[in-house]
Order: sequence, then C-alpha cells, then structure tokens
Amino acid sequence: MHTQEPTGSRASRHNAGSHLIHGSPNERRRVTVRMGPRWIVNRIAASHPILCELRLREALKRTFPRRLRGLAVPGAQVSLAVGDRPVHTCCFGFARSDTRDPVNSRTRWRAGSISKPVSAIITACLAARNRLDLDDCLLPDELPPGVPSNLLVTVRQLLAHRAGLRTTYSPQLSLDTLLATNQLAIRGEYGTGFIPEFTHAPDASSVYSGGGYMLLQNHLERRFGDFAALAREVLFDPLGIRTSTFPPAAQREPLLVGHDAQGRPLDPVWSPCTAASGLVTTSADLAAIFVQVLRCARGKTSPLGIPAHLAAEILKPTAPGASFTLGLHLHHGTDANALGHGGFLPGLRSAVTLIPRIMVVAVGVTNSESGFEVLRNFGGLAHELAAAHT
Repeated sequence: MHTQEPTGSRASRHNAGSHLIHGSPNERRRVTVRMGPRWIVNRIAASHPILCELRLREALKRTFPRRLRGLAVPGAQVSLAVGDRPVHTCCFGFARSDTRDPVNSRTRWRAGSISKPVSAIITACLAARNRLDLDDCLLPDELPPGVPSNLLVTVRQLLAHRAGLRTTYSPQLSLDTLLATNQLAIRGEYGTGFIPEFTHAPDASSVYSGGGYMLLQNHLERRFGDFAALAREVLFDPLGIRTSTFPPAAQREPLLVGHDAQGRPLDPVWSPCTAASGLVTTSADLAAIFVQVLRCARGKTSPLGIPAHLAAEILKPTAPGASFTLGLHLHHGTDANALGHGGFLPGLRSAVTLIPRIMVVAVGVTNSESGFEVLRNFGGLAHELAAAHT
C-alpha cells in the first residue's frame, strides 16, 4: 500500500520515512501523526513559556472573532498567563451592542460567582498574617435562624463548600433587596427565597453553596469591618491592583453590559452578597491574582505572602473525593490537574481555568447569554496545551 510521504524539509522527510518502513498501515498512520508538524509544534510550545503563550494568542485571534459572530456575542475580554510571563490580554467586539463602545483591557465586568475564589484568597491572606484561623468556628448568632446552637461550622468548611449548606434563590430581587446588607440575607429578612439552609452535617459531602460565602462575609465583617475595604487592604493593594473592587450595590458605574442570546442589552443585576458574587474586575486582574497563588504554591516570593501549604489547599482539595478546593472547582470530577470557576449573571458569562502543573492561567468573559460556548473553546486551548506537555 502506498503511504504518503510527510511534508517538510528533506531531512525531516527522511527521518519520518525511516519510521514508516515496517508495521501495518494503521501503525504507519499513527507514527506519521506523532512525527507530523503539528505534534512537533505542540511539543516545542509546551516546553517553553514564550512559545506557549504565542501559540495560545495566535489560536485566540484566529478562532474568537468567528465564534463571537456565530453566537451573536457582542464582545469578549480574555487574559492568559504562562509561567512567570506578564499577563497578556486580548479584547474583541463591543462592551454594549447599541453604543458599540469597544472592549479594551481596562473594561471592567461583574464577575458573579468567580468572586468566591477571590474571597477565598482574601481569607487565606488573613490566615497567612495570623489574623484568622481557618479552623475557627462561627458563633451561634452568625448562623441562620433555626440552626442548632451546638452546630460547629468552620471557615475552612465554608470556603470548600463542605459546611452542609444549600441556598435557595428567589427568582427576582427588588431594588430594596439589592441594597440591603448581607446580614439581612442571613437572617432571612429578604422574604422566603434567599436564605442559606443547613441540610446535612458539615464535612459529610461537597455541595456548592453561595450561602456559605454569605456566612463567610458576615464572619469577616464582624471581625475586620467592611469586606470591600478588607479586600483592598490584604489583596488588591499588595498586588498594585487599582481596577478591581467589591463595590456596594449602589455604585452603578459603566461596565461591560450583559446581552441576551439575540444580542440585546440587559439591565444589570447587582448582588448584596459581596463575597459570593459582588466582585467587579478585569480579566487581567484576575489572571494576575491567580498567578500569585500559583507562585505561592511553588514556594516562590509573592506579595500575598501565603505559605506554600496553604496555597496548595486553594489548588487541591484536602478531603478525599472532594470536588472543591478552598474556593475553586475541580474539572472532571476529582481531577486536580485542572481547576477553575465560572461566573453566571444575566447576560454575562465568565470563566477562569488554572493548570498548576504548567503554571497556566486563562480568564475570559463574554457579554452574552451564549458566552459559555465561546469560553468552552477558550478553556479547551489551555487543556490542549496541558495534554501536549507530557
């Protein structure tokens, strides 16, 4: 059977051909793929941070505009960090479809649930400064009504979604509700649908719960004051970050605007639960924060000052079989080789992916209900890179 000669230089053709003399046609085809140009490029790119980054950037610029148009997504902002390389940000499209203001690297957006891992990092910074013990228990009056007073719930359990909580959300929150305090939510004074409830024993299993971060915020504010000011003190200022904040719901500044699946702008929905979903940020800021966590986990110097063993808990679960770390989801069930978090708000979809083994951080946001389809492709680039780096 005739076997097509691989393309490339004379030397590469000779070397590839020497592997195709023996074996079945299937074996010859498999060897040709392994020795082909794309495999070689992948291997080289995976071995060097600069080439790695260039490959991802080229893939983004080639695929993103087409996917945005096909899904009626007005705009996107994505950032990549590879190793200790500076964060690189790519911007596409428009922050708002009707005004057609372009997305740029300083365009801020509401991160939704990605606020949770950032809140976990803030808590870890407090623990690193001996201002807090992650095994501290919440006081009885910090728990929702009806909870037994002898129930012991720790900060660590709240961070890792192992406190035995679930949270029911009302379908529509009024403006008065949005401007209320986090403590009112905990006491159930929003009405019937926005209360964290304990449904099983702490540490029995991992169950995702925004209510745990409501309780966390209340605990931290009782000890240290306003959560937004605390985040500025222990996280944003040490990293020199000026564009990220946990603003009160009343501060409604122009941001990346959410759109429905047809590309029509939506009114923003603000959350009073700051630690759970109140972060306003850029993709570059988020990438820079997670890069520092990766540095801490490797024992490298970092302004965060988080010891390696504690940073490792942000990147790997401590409980056997758990699917959450201190703030992050594990991809593919319990596989800690890749992890991250998603953000879901009306008209906004965001995601962060970390691959600690090769120091890759990928952060992206789109301003459309269809945005997860775009971000799935973005995260897939990082996973492809990890697969090449064997």
